[in-house]
Amino acid sequence: MNRRILLLQVEPKSSKILADYFTRVNDKVWITSQVTQACSFISKENPDLVFVDLHLPGNDLAKILRFLIKDHPTVGVIITNRHPDFRREMIAKELGAKVFLRQPFTPTWVEGAISKISGDGAGQTIDLSKSSSLPRVRVPMRYKITFPYILLALLFALVSAFLVSRYVLESMLDRFTVQLIDTAKLSSDWLVQEESRLLETLRLVANTEGVADAVMNRDANLLRMRVLPIAINSN
Repeated sequence: MNRRILLLQVEPKSSKILADYFTRVNDKVWITSQVTQACSFISKENPDLVFVDLHLPGNDLAKILRFLIKDHPTVGVIITNRHPDFRREMIAKELGAKVFLRQPFTPTWVEGAISKISGDGAGQTIDLSKSSSLPRVRVPMRYKITFPYILLALLFALVSAFLVSRYVLESMLDRFTVQLIDTAKLSSDWLVQEESRLLETLRLVANTEGVADAVMNRDANLLRMRVLPIAINSN
């Protein structure tokens, strides 16, 4: 018995691939990209299968799935997608979709999805890794998607930490250098002032009356009497 199939697809290329396959096996195919036209056709023709594009714009995906589940529960629904979209897949599952078909739309994959609708495996997501014509998937898709982001985030964190540390270190070195220069200037100024004060004291001592005679005569008592008041007044 030939099947009656509606293709609700956004991308013309996807529609052509599926339409060419079903045409070759003598199935009757209708194609549309508008949800309104699809609902009208389903109500009128009651097809056996509807291939719904996961990437329908806006709220069209939820609208067509609610319409099918509520008003036409006997129509088989297969969700097709060109690339993973976990948020939309979760929405589709919550609205009752159970079978998903991902590109490339090979005959084996297409018939496998249809068998999930009509056979004992209905109500389950198609397990593509068990297809005899396909190699076994070694790494789950979610790991392939999340791992590069984790690696990129880690690299970004390391680079950021390096740049921040370098900036902080350079700032500290600059401040330390400025402080050293300021300290050196203050020390030099203090030494100059202290030397000036000592020289003034020495000049005052040298020019005091009686100091020269006391030194020449080696008169320690006289020298002490002349110099001690000056030393005390000069601290």
